[in-house]
Amino acid sequence: MNAQPFQVSSSLGGTVVGGQVSAQNRDVQGLGAVKIRWAPGVFPLTLYVEPMMVSGCVSVGFDDVFQAAYGWAKYPGSLVSFSPVMARCADQAHIVVAGSPTPVEGREFEVGHTRRMVNRDGVIQKTEITMMTCPVIDGQLSAEQIRQRVQTTLLHELGHALGLEHSTSPLDVMYYQGWQVRHPSSADFTQLRRLYGH
Repeated sequence: MNAQPFQVSSSLGGTVVGGQVSAQNRDVQGLGAVKIRWAPGVFPLTLYVEPMMVSGCVSVGFDDVFQAAYGWAKYPGSLVSFSPVMARCADQAHIVVAGSPTPVEGREFEVGHTRRMVNRDGVIQKTEITMMTCPVIDGQLSAEQIRQRVQTTLLHELGHALGLEHSTSPLDVMYYQGWQVRHPSSADFTQLRRLYGH
């Protein structure tokens, strides 16, 4: 039985429209502990990217997002995959990536935000990633640092798109302030295996 989807916003704290979710145990109000994840048979996930310019110096397109997605799929035994071909339109994609000049949650230092549409069984139906195109932090960074920050932010937000929550370790991509971490850690992959493992 597929119930009406409701939205789970996740990025520096989980806010839910239509229920409540705790980042620690993914407890959706009224449902008990639910793993928020994609259905196993849905892979490879399709991406749709609206090209954008970040901080006036870094262009972001499909290849950039696919490279970040590949960071989650490239390790031996990875249980997730992404299509190397962009969906024809946003409606046909599992994950949509777009830019916004203003923060989604109104946080001054927000650089990215992920919103998941999830059904009552905790199955992700669609995900929207918003990249801030003029974040405050970029005013303190060189063009090369901005490029790195964009790639690691994409990697982090794609982790949320897969169902991962924030980590408390600064060594993890999923650390809530983790834009310096360039590759998923073993702890990040342990989280992923908990969602998609047998």
